[in-house]
Amino acid sequence: PRQAGRPERRGPLVIRDLGCGTGSMSRWLAPRLSGPQHWILHDHDPELLELAAERMPRTAADGSPVTVGTEQGDATLLTAGVLAGTSLVTASALLDLLTREEVDALAASCAAAGCPALLVLSVAGRVEFSPADPLDGEIADAFNAHQRRAVDGRRLLGPDAVTEAAEAFTRHGLTVRTEASPWRLG
Repeated sequence: PRQAGRPERRGPLVIRDLGCGTGSMSRWLAPRLSGPQHWILHDHDPELLELAAERMPRTAADGSPVTVGTEQGDATLLTAGVLAGTSLVTASALLDLLTREEVDALAASCAAAGCPALLVLSVAGRVEFSPADPLDGEIADAFNAHQRRAVDGRRLLGPDAVTEAAEAFTRHGLTVRTEASPWRLG
């Protein structure tokens, strides 16, 4: 369905995947969406961008074409102007690597551009080990502290990212829906 207040789209869906890495989000989502799509993959690493673009599916769920472009750089610097005309912003396993200010800027840019966002697979701080061990609590605490570390003067959100993102997007007037996406390792 069309989003209320958004004009009917002409041309392909334009999807920007932030911090695309090897392209797992685009490989998963593109073949599940119908209609022509143009993906713009964002990452700071040129080798990952090249790999992600090479692995990109070329057809949508209904057989429509899927095209891809890449933009190397800091995805946290995207403005509403850059996002203008974007149908959807996606990110997978990225939010926990951002700061409060970066998440707020992303929310503000998406809101100003009228662009929805699909942000998935973020560390949420809940860790459960099986079989249980007396050191499980210490390991979970150390992992969460590592996720909240400072990197180059930036305090990462780590397990606080989902809550911070939900609050930021809501504060900027967007409707937020969260769902659990537990990771299972091993």
